[in-house]
Amino acid sequence: MEDLNINNEDILVESDAAAYTQPSQSVPQNTFIEDELNTNNAAVPTFNILDYRDDVMGFEGFRERAYPDAGGFSIGYGERLNPTIANILRGQGYIDDYSNEPTYLGFADLLVDENISGKLLDSKLVQSSNEAERIMGDAWGGLDDTAKFIMSDLVYNMGLDKFTDKEKGFPKFIQAMKDKDWALAAEELKWKDKDKNVLSKYYTAGGLAPEGTDRADSHIYMLENLAKGMP
Repeated sequence: MEDLNINNEDILVESDAAAYTQPSQSVPQNTFIEDELNTNNAAVPTFNILDYRDDVMGFEGFRERAYPDAGGFSIGYGERLNPTIANILRGQGYIDDYSNEPTYLGFADLLVDENISGKLLDSKLVQSSNEAERIMGDAWGGLDDTAKFIMSDLVYNMGLDKFTDKEKGFPKFIQAMKDKDWALAAEELKWKDKDKNVLSKYYTAGGLAPEGTDRADSHIYMLENLAKGMP
């Protein structure tokens, strides 16, 4: 099956495409994103989010069919669906005579494989990493790769708008990351219920499916290690 042809605007389903700037890191040369991301001229960074793609795949898990996800629908490795992406997938033959279940808003016929889902994942990870870099501004260059991965993965998982929302998002966490206050950053990803059980704050913000709780624990663990001076 030929590569998926997709415009960069079609991928930017979590943020304003008009605000997207030239990414600072290169991506694998796949025809469906090569032109849009101008990979031949992209700078090669010290940090490459694609080095962490296996971690994200583990957090997300793979689903070949659309599934409900935080008020919408996703497919593959957590790729957020919208009608444009769905129609492009259909045009490339990623469909199956399945069900017209109305709760899936017309996405029930989609059937993707791990290959195309991996390509969608790579493109979205690069987008999320560059969005994380813009959020951090000048502080980005002072972060080690672990901190950059955490920031990038949170943007990927929650979406730019939800992550940066001043009321329901994580402004204190973002500031703690800029200040390299790893202990505070870890605490900002936690909250305690009435029984004093530590739960993930960003889980409650709707960024994770129930089985994704390990993602929060992983980020908190990494931040606590950074606070202890451990790699």
